[in-house]
Amino acid sequence: MSESVQGFGDWILGLDPVLAVALLSALPWVELRAGIPVGVVVLGLPAWTAVAAALVGNALAVTPVVLCAKLFQTRLENSRWSRRLMTWSLSRARRHERFVNRYGWIGLAALVAIPLPGTGAWTATAISILVGMRLLPTLGAVYGGLLGGAMIVLAATTGIINGVDALAAGR
Repeated sequence: MSESVQGFGDWILGLDPVLAVALLSALPWVELRAGIPVGVVVLGLPAWTAVAAALVGNALAVTPVVLCAKLFQTRLENSRWSRRLMTWSLSRARRHERFVNRYGWIGLAALVAIPLPGTGAWTATAISILVGMRLLPTLGAVYGGLLGGAMIVLAATTGIINGVDALAAGR
């Protein structure tokens, strides 16, 4: 497993940095939470370039899922292996369902913006399917949450970099 992860990392880092950030940010579980720090710290991109690439990559990845959610849901439920994957994914998303039911699209946006494991655009998309949220509120919440999450991750990334620089200068 670690060899395949290393191979994937080498492959991603061998791409154009902007494309690497966009592709990394498109992946479920890591999303822009990883794309922005990798872009700024590892690949040396300017912060706003990394943010833009991460936002585009993350949004482009989940938009087709939001647009075709019912079609995907119906088709996936008819296949044994995908039904298991879908059941597992949706069961993880159900942990946040009550929060979204209570706060609606604002809750969904907050769920996307919070840069913690188990949150993000992919999870929010699954929850929007579970609660039957309409298309435009879902897209608005996901895109708004992505923007908020990007600002949080950017602030954390630059804060850590500035803190490390300050510590290094103090020695």
